[in-house]
Amino acid sequence: MRIISFLTTIFNKLFGRTTIFIVIIGWFLVFTGVWMLVSAQKARKRLAGQSFGYVKWYLRIMGLFLLMLLGSLSTKISGIFSLLVLIVGIMALVKGYLFLEKIASLKIKTWVENVPIHYLRVCALIQIVIGALMLLLHRRIWF
Repeated sequence: MRIISFLTTIFNKLFGRTTIFIVIIGWFLVFTGVWMLVSAQKARKRLAGQSFGYVKWYLRIMGLFLLMLLGSLSTKISGIFSLLVLIVGIMALVKGYLFLEKIASLKIKTWVENVPIHYLRVCALIQIVIGALMLLLHRRIWF
């Protein structure tokens, strides 16, 4: 927990109080907000892709944890059975990862397709307002 708070303070000191970074982030928020307003369908597809990236990251971390658990389990078993457990476990992890990835992709796509366009436009307006406030006040507007 100390590392996270240390990194947060470093990030805030670097990006939160340096004017050039605030200007860059503010313009980025304004441009992407306008892009979301103009082409909401493309923004919807982009949102689905980015959301799936986060889910994929969590699946990989879970798979790495299960792989370490499997390796620990196979070292406690002796003989040829340990190799068999390791090979079958790795095959099951790969199969499970691909299965969960497919299910997660379909669920995220259907969820994002069902989000009404006016919700995306409201989010885009909020993003534009935050970016404009950052440009006008030269302060970061996030927590």
